[in-house]
Amino acid sequence: MKRGCEVCGTIFQSMASAAKFCGLKCKFLSHFEQTGEGPCWEWGSPRNKAGYGVLGLPTKRNVLAHRYSFQHFRGPITDGLNVLHKCDNPPCVNPSHLFLGTHKDNSHDCVRKGRNSPPPVQRGIDNILVRCPELRPMGEDHHSARLTEEQVIEIFNSRGPLLDVCQKFNIGKSHASMIRRALIWKHILAPHLVGKNTR
Repeated sequence: MKRGCEVCGTIFQSMASAAKFCGLKCKFLSHFEQTGEGPCWEWGSPRNKAGYGVLGLPTKRNVLAHRYSFQHFRGPITDGLNVLHKCDNPPCVNPSHLFLGTHKDNSHDCVRKGRNSPPPVQRGIDNILVRCPELRPMGEDHHSARLTEEQVIEIFNSRGPLLDVCQKFNIGKSHASMIRRALIWKHILAPHLVGKNTR
């Protein structure tokens, strides 16, 4: 089936009904707008967890969009070198914002620009969770929760062997024991003990 490339207009033959581009170059160029050398060229989609653009290759492998941009506009990448951003903007694929460097160069650049400093940990009364304990994630809302509130109540009220409870809910013996003694999930099992050490 013949169709026209959405980027360059070239007529190309393709068996895939979803084909929109005549090649990888046009597919790459379709994901951003070239706005001159100054501004960042923001990669549209998709992006990885770190915010870097990802370009899918026909071999079902992916390549980072800023690396492809450097190769397309500037030339090959020497083995062992990374493509770094002058602008510190991960989705940017503007070749004038990119430069080659080692992992050590990247680390030095990170330190020089202050990107390696973690945000200060707010302790004591400055911690929002201390001042507003109602914002603290509890129960099912906690990131490490493995049980629902109904399951916790069932374990708390159970009277059979602890090993049977562990097998039924796929939890450890100490986990089940602490629930039975209301040492955890206090806001459901023993609200009057919340904030108190009952060990």
